[in-house]
Amino acid sequence: MTINQSTNKVTLFIDGAVSASGSIAAIDDQYCVTTKLVSEIGRITYDSATYPDINYMNTGTLDEMRIYNRALTTGEMQKLYASVAGTYPSGECNDQSMSINPGQKEICGDGIDNNCDGLIDVRADGVTCTICDHYQLTVPVVECNALVDLYTATNGPTWTSNTGWLTTPDVEQWFGITLVNTGGANHVQKLCLGDESEVDSCQYQANGNNLS
Repeated sequence: MTINQSTNKVTLFIDGAVSASGSIAAIDDQYCVTTKLVSEIGRITYDSATYPDINYMNTGTLDEMRIYNRALTTGEMQKLYASVAGTYPSGECNDQSMSINPGQKEICGDGIDNNCDGLIDVRADGVTCTICDHYQLTVPVVECNALVDLYTATNGPTWTSNTGWLTTPDVEQWFGITLVNTGGANHVQKLCLGDESEVDSCQYQANGNNLS
């Protein structure tokens, strides 16, 4: 069941599906947004003086209870039911996260099939995510792409020193890269791709790192 206090709407779900919904009279804050609500869950009425004949507790049991600070959407309720019952709507992932479903955007680099298409880290256009698509990338994508182009054009895999290149989204960990923070964002400041012993001064012959 969800209760939206701002609209006074109550929605009842059975097995993850909407069974009934409607509006009720204005909800009294003292019973719905304080700790009293928790202690009174399952009780027919709170006010025993006004309703002495029906002031008793339900005899059933609650085997799954979660309290949120907002009314969940129908989709979120369905996901919750599915995660407990082990049944998932058609096309849905077998997961317990409400942020993972067919309507989600794929997050490159997190190792999760976010949009439930059966593919991990594949963009909506069908292209496998690259390091420059990574959600933790530390420089603008255009700068990352330029570095990748440099690496590819100079046969990066055969460089004498290529530690970190294309293997981590933290571009400052790529050998020879120095970043600078400008306006709250990191940008590539300089590249020193020569022999490791010459990186500090950046005075080198490029072919010392076997760039070709």
